Amino acid sequence: MKLMNEKIKNFDFNNYTRDDLSLFNDFDKVPVILYKLPVGTEIFRCRKNLNYSDAYYFEKEISYRTDLKNIKTIGRCNLLHNSLFYASIFTPEIDKPYIVSLFETSKNIRDGLNGLEFFTIGKWIIKNEIEVASIIPDTNIDLSSNININLIDGQKQFMKVNSFTSDQYEFYRLMGKEFTKVVNKKIDFEYILSATFTKIILTHPEITGLLYPSVQTKYKGYNIVFKPASVEDSLKLDSVVFGAFCIFNSFSTFFPLYFALLNDGIPFKWKKYEEPFYDNQKIIDIINKNGVENRTIIDILMEQIKRLKYE
Repeated sequence: MKLMNEKIKNFDFNNYTRDDLSLFNDFDKVPVILYKLPVGTEIFRCRKNLNYSDAYYFEKEISYRTDLKNIKTIGRCNLLHNSLFYASIFTPEIDKPYIVSLFETSKNIRDGLNGLEFFTIGKWIIKNEIEVASIIPDTNIDLSSNININLIDGQKQFMKVNSFTSDQYEFYRLMGKEFTKVVNKKIDFEYILSATFTKIILTHPEITGLLYPSVQTKYKGYNIVFKPASVEDSLKLDSVVFGAFCIFNSFSTFFPLYFALLNDGIPFKWKKYEEPFYDNQKIIDIINKNGVENRTIIDILMEQIKRLKYE
């Protein structure tokens, strides 16, 4: 264990080999910290739409990816050509749980840009109680989120009950840092430790997924990642929503425009929201009320149009 921790601390992300990733060989000496999700838990996942008229009609279009050869970057939890179901769950600090998934998926958020993006958000329901592994955030970064405090307290209790050694405690502290560090999209190889750890932990047949803090929401939200087989066995798609995600300086929000219920059948039968229904003027009025002037809205949207010409 001590050697594994030292390898993590001194890992060279710019120059590593497959042998270097064997550092997790001693992971079987570390008890897995489990978190139970009851029946009925809501899981949210979003998929970006290319434009307003680009609609999805089938679950497979908004679920985990199946084009494995096109997965050419390492994610926080996935290796190259490895597909996982990234989603989010409810936390008390964020009243609309799908916002976590939007923040994690939005290109504008990641690039620090203003403008509009269109997304389809799916809500899945857990069909049977499941257990997922959990990672807490780096406690040196944030302690303001109640769910983080609860998970930290739960982890400490788990460690006490399972008589964790100091080396085992240190391992989870190090992995907490890996799962909460900010990584530029151009250096995705810095995800290699968290992605390799996820791969190993999801090989356990009794572990359905992995719960970890959301970096994009400053650790107030929680992401969850499932292996594809777990999605098929434990989750049921309940409804989908299409709308606009707006960012204008310090103001951001999601305007739902259309929805579809799964009991209406497949393909999705999109319907406009009747109440509340957001037309263009209502959207502008809400943005105005949050301190964004019309001139600013126009300037930001014109700047986005210019960017689109070169993307």
